[in-house]
Amino acid sequence: MMPDSRKSHGSHSILLPKFQASIDQQVTEAVTLLEKLTGSFESIPISFTTRCEKINILHWLQRVNVCPRVAWRDRDGDFEVAGIGSACTITADRPGDFAASFERIDRILKLQPNNPLLRFFGGTRFDPQTPPDQLWHSFPGLWFVLPQVIVTRKSDRFFLTVTTLWDGISEIDEVRMRLYESLDLFFHQGDTTDKQLPHIMARSDTPDRKQWSAGITTVLTEIDSGRVDKVVLARRCDLQLSGVLDPCHYLETLIARSKRCFGFLFQPNRTVAFVGLTPELLFQLTGNHFVTEAIAGTTAIGSNAKETAANAAKLLGSGKDQREQRYVVDGLHLKLAELCNAVETTGDPEILQLSNVQHLITRLEGALKPAINPSDILSAIHPTAAVCGTPTRAASALLKEIERFDRGWYASAVGVISHQSTELAVAIRSGLITGRTLSLFAGAGIVKGSDPDSEWQELENKIAPAINALAGGDR
Repeated sequence: MMPDSRKSHGSHSILLPKFQASIDQQVTEAVTLLEKLTGSFESIPISFTTRCEKINILHWLQRVNVCPRVAWRDRDGDFEVAGIGSACTITADRPGDFAASFERIDRILKLQPNNPLLRFFGGTRFDPQTPPDQLWHSFPGLWFVLPQVIVTRKSDRFFLTVTTLWDGISEIDEVRMRLYESLDLFFHQGDTTDKQLPHIMARSDTPDRKQWSAGITTVLTEIDSGRVDKVVLARRCDLQLSGVLDPCHYLETLIARSKRCFGFLFQPNRTVAFVGLTPELLFQLTGNHFVTEAIAGTTAIGSNAKETAANAAKLLGSGKDQREQRYVVDGLHLKLAELCNAVETTGDPEILQLSNVQHLITRLEGALKPAINPSDILSAIHPTAAVCGTPTRAASALLKEIERFDRGWYASAVGVISHQSTELAVAIRSGLITGRTLSLFAGAGIVKGSDPDSEWQELENKIAPAINALAGGDR
C-alpha cells in the first residue's frame, strides 16, 4: 500500500513524491556500493532527510513512545536531536570487542558520507570488565543505536531523517515499505496530554551517611599511605515515586531548570531509561581535531550574585580543590601525549557556573596522531581522575572494595557519533528510571583534607536539581 502524496505535521508538509524519488536514488547508490564492497560484507544504510516544521522534539518523542528512544542536546542548546526505533543496534559486552564495534559504526556511516544528520546514539558501562547487576541488565557494556527516525534541530532549523539497512538480499519494495513505515512513525498521534510529574514517597541512600563516612576514612588512610592521591566515591539515591516517571517529560523539566549541560536520554525498552544533564565533556572529535575538558572541584551557587562570586573566588583559591582538579588535568595530559602530536590548554582553571553548583574547568585540545580512532581515545582516557581517581588502577580497586552498588552507565561515556564528528560526555548528574523508582547518582573527589560531611553535602547539591524537578516540575 502506497502512502498518501502529502503528509502534514503542523503547518508544513512533506511531499512524498520527493521522498519516493530520493528512496529510488538511494537504492541505486546502495546497489553500486554493494558491487564495490570487498572483504567483510556490510549492510547499506538507505536514508532520506528533509526539512520539517518547528516542533518540540521531546514532546514528539514522548508522544510516539516507540523504543528504543534516544535524545541528545548540546551544552549550549543550539543542537538537539532525538530518535526512535532501530535501523541498526551494535552491542558488545567485552572491552576487547569495543574496537570492532566502533569500526562497524564508522563503516556504516561512511556508506552515507553525504548525510551528516545520520547518527548513532549510545554509550558504555563505567566498568565493562564487570557484568551488570539486575538494575542495569538492559544496558550492555557498549550499546549504540542508529534510529529508524531522527528529528534534528540545528539552531532554528529542523530536519527529519528516516533510515533502514539493506542487506542486498531483501526485495527493494520491502525496503521502500520499511522507510514509509518509519515515516508514519514520525506522524504518529499518540497521547499528547500533559501529565503531572510524580512526587517523592520515600528515599534511601547507598551508601548511607554512616557508611559514607567510613568509606572516606578508608580512602584518607590509603592517601596517607601513598597508595592513592585521589578517589572519587559515588552514591546512589533511590527515590520511590507516587507514579511512573516519563523520561521525556522529566528530561524536559531538567533542561528548563539548568544551563551549560549536555542533556541525554537512552531508553532501550519500555521498562527502563537512563536520563541526565551533565556538564562534563569526555571528548569531541571533528576530523582529527580533539577536545576534552578537566572538571573538578565544587562549590555552591550563592543566594545572590555577590555570594556566587565570593564562592567562586574561594573555589579558585582552595588548595584542596586545586589539587583535586590538577590531578584530572595532569592525568589527561599524560594520556593525551600518546594520542596527540601536541596538547594545548587554557592555562589556569576557570569557573564553570551551572544552575546550582560551580566547578573548576580546564580545556585541552590537540591534533590526533594518524590512525587514532574513538575506541583508542576511549580506552586511553576513560575513566578520568574526575570520576575514578588517581592512580587509576589503585583508585579503581578501592572503588570496587568500598562502593556497594553497580555504577552501570553512571560516569561512563555517552553521546552521539556521525560521519563528521563524535561527541561523548561523561554521564554524571544522571538517573536510572525503572517504573516508579528513580535512582540518582553523584560522586565526590576525595583528596587529602576532604571532610565526610562536606563531601556528603556536595552530593546533595549535585542531585538537588533532579529532586527539585519532582518537587515542582509541572509543565
